[in-house]
Amino acid sequence: MGVVTSSVRRHRAGTALSVLLVALTGGLGLFAGYNSGQLAVATHVRDRLALQHDLAALSDQWAQTTQSTLQVAVSSQGAEAGLPSWPAGPSLATDRLAQLRVRAPQFDLGFELLSARGDVLASSLDAVPDPADPGWSPLRAAVSNGARVPVTGVLHVGGRPTLAAATDVHMSDGTRGLVIGLLHAEPSQLQRYTGELTYDRSGTGWVIDERGYVAAARDFHDIGRLLPNSQVRTALLAGVATHNEGFLRSPGGTDVVASYARVGTTGWVSLTTQNADDFLGPLVRATHRAEAAVLVLLLLAGAGLFALHRRRTQALQDLSVHDELTGLLNRRGWFEQASLELQRATRSDEQRVVLFVDVDGLKQVNDVLGHREGDVAICEAAAVLRKAFRATDSVGRLGGDEFVVLLGTGGDPTVARLRLTTSLSALNAAPGRSFDLRLSVGAETWSPADPCSVEELVRRADAVMYVDKQRRPDRHRGVLRLPVLRTAEPSPEGSVLGH
Repeated sequence: MGVVTSSVRRHRAGTALSVLLVALTGGLGLFAGYNSGQLAVATHVRDRLALQHDLAALSDQWAQTTQSTLQVAVSSQGAEAGLPSWPAGPSLATDRLAQLRVRAPQFDLGFELLSARGDVLASSLDAVPDPADPGWSPLRAAVSNGARVPVTGVLHVGGRPTLAAATDVHMSDGTRGLVIGLLHAEPSQLQRYTGELTYDRSGTGWVIDERGYVAAARDFHDIGRLLPNSQVRTALLAGVATHNEGFLRSPGGTDVVASYARVGTTGWVSLTTQNADDFLGPLVRATHRAEAAVLVLLLLAGAGLFALHRRRTQALQDLSVHDELTGLLNRRGWFEQASLELQRATRSDEQRVVLFVDVDGLKQVNDVLGHREGDVAICEAAAVLRKAFRATDSVGRLGGDEFVVLLGTGGDPTVARLRLTTSLSALNAAPGRSFDLRLSVGAETWSPADPCSVEELVRRADAVMYVDKQRRPDRHRGVLRLPVLRTAEPSPEGSVLGH
């Protein structure tokens, strides 16, 4: 009896120990799965903020370009007319304002000339703005302190949302004046930028001013109105007051998430809102499914749980460094791999070459054939690069229509260009294509004797590629293979690849 009791006790102790080990392994697996899910969410948020900075940069570029266009138009007009200063008389000043429409047609509402005190000296406007409109405040602040680009917030002129930029001028009486150009917001290039951006199914991009009025949006009907979601608007304006960027998780109990970034040289803010479930739901559900699988596998073996967790972690790591559309390395993955390769080249005292590749005519493909064909063009470019380069070469997609290649040991840029030309020609020779795939290429050599960062190397190759583009002004000609009904004479074909 004692022997039997002892065996039972040992059996129970062994069973309890096994259960404890399985439970401990499962608990560790669940904990690790939760952390991996949180890491995936954090990575997703960082990627969204990176996209947010792209919209902010586009908006900033638009504001600077618009104000610069006005400044150049005013300066060149005075120089050509031999009138370095502006006449104080309203008649002559009005004539000069009217002539500015030819030089700066984007200011479709017209122009007005103000004195240093803010009095209207002359005007060529189609509709008169209210000088008390709060949308003038950012421009007045920029003119007074010079810290920002002198552009307004959203104005309402003649019942339509309007934006304005300003540039100062010398008056004939020795004072300083201000020429202001006004344009309707709905057809502006800023609106075209914002309206074409897409963020999954429910993501919407916005550009708003300091008061929360919409300057650009996916739906142009929202322009000129307050940001529709008042809870997001309140949380956003509070966040912008203390931070230049941020991510808002369901502010005020809403079912949306929002990311924002200040538009650097203006008082504007770029914003993206998206259904919270669309943004985080897939990651959360994937995490929950993994945890459920772990619980089931707890009944089988702790070792199996640990192996499953490792496979899942590896899969998440792989997804974080590869481009979803093309399967190439994404920006993060390529820069990491390129940094390691330059470290190896430093140790072995070898040179490396980076190629910056840009797809020509992608906007034509998107505009005429649709964004689905645009995605096809990007995927075909990736396939051409895979075929043209060696396994030892690092090929990545930086984003949009930009690709980058780091040639491995013994990489010759001339040979690489020849392989790329051959691969591209074979693709374009296929029958039934609706467009030609064309690429611009810039090459830059890195040497351990004169090293630079990967970021600087890519920037230099990008600059060389841009020069290549400018040398081929006809690079977009004939990209689309559209049916020709009547041909007067053959048109010269543009190069398919920069040399």
